[in-house]
Amino acid sequence: MFKSLPFPRYPRLRVRRKMTTRPLAGVGGFLLIEVLISAMILTSGIAATMYLFRVGYESLERVRQSNLVSSKIPYAVNFLQTEGYASASGSLALGDGVVLTWRGRTADKKEPVSSNENRPGLPLNPSESFSAPLRDMGVTLRSSMPKNFTLFLYKMDFTVSYMNLHRDYKLEVVRHLIFKRVEIFGHEI
Repeated sequence: MFKSLPFPRYPRLRVRRKMTTRPLAGVGGFLLIEVLISAMILTSGIAATMYLFRVGYESLERVRQSNLVSSKIPYAVNFLQTEGYASASGSLALGDGVVLTWRGRTADKKEPVSSNENRPGLPLNPSESFSAPLRDMGVTLRSSMPKNFTLFLYKMDFTVSYMNLHRDYKLEVVRHLIFKRVEIFGHEI
């Protein structure tokens, strides 16, 4: 009954068979071609993956640069509105390698003209009080305002740069200059 089984009764005993090698007739060198083709496919896959990593790194670097420049824009605008308008052009380091470069000019200058003496508190006619650039910005005067000041409109073109990234912007700043009345011996100067 146990003699008909193909394997021995004791599983721990291993039977070694003699391995026979048969030469493959008519298939000579086919294995070498398969290995070369698979190596080429593997190499092209690795090269494509390396290219994708490089493109991804470059994209992340551009995003980082753009975020750094964008984070400095509020500082640049604040500087130009408070101090930068006074000079015609200049350059300022904003930190982290970001540089602000600006060029400005006075676009308009207007002293108030009062044509509404009998209606205090009402806006003046913008066409009588300001030229087109100030009117377009919605600047109006009221007749109750003091008459000893001048409004200036500055147009600023500025660039925020970091490494090879440059962003151009335009800014319009309205400033006023108040004149104080000085009297010497009863005469206003």
